[in-house]
Amino acid sequence: GDLRGAADVVLCADVIYERRAAPAIALAAEAALRPGGLVVFVSRYGRVGLSEFLESAADRGLILRREEPLLSERLGLGVDPNEAHGMWLFAKPSTDQSSEPPAAHSVQ
Repeated sequence: GDLRGAADVVLCADVIYERRAAPAIALAAEAALRPGGLVVFVSRYGRVGLSEFLESAADRGLILRREEPLLSERLGLGVDPNEAHGMWLFAKPSTDQSSEPPAAHSVQ
C-alpha cells in the first residue's frame, strides 16, 4: 500500500552506504511521516554521506530538534572514538503550527 504520510516515527540506523543515497533516504523518511511525525536518525560520526543526509533532511523541511552522541559501555557505543555514533531527532512540521512534537528522551 501507499505509505506516504502514514508513520508517526521513522527510524534510520546506519543506513547510508553511499554518499549518493543520502538524499533519497531523506526523501523517503520525510515522505513516510505524517505532519508532526519524527525521524530518529543514528549514524557513526564521519560516515560517508552523513553531511549530505543532514543537508537533504533540512532541504526537505525536516526540523532538527536534537543531536547528541550515543554512549553505552554495554553496547560499546562511544567507547572507541573511531566508532563514535550520534543520534539526530528531526520533526516534520505539523499542519497545526500550535502543536509541538513529543519531547525527546535521553538514550541510555
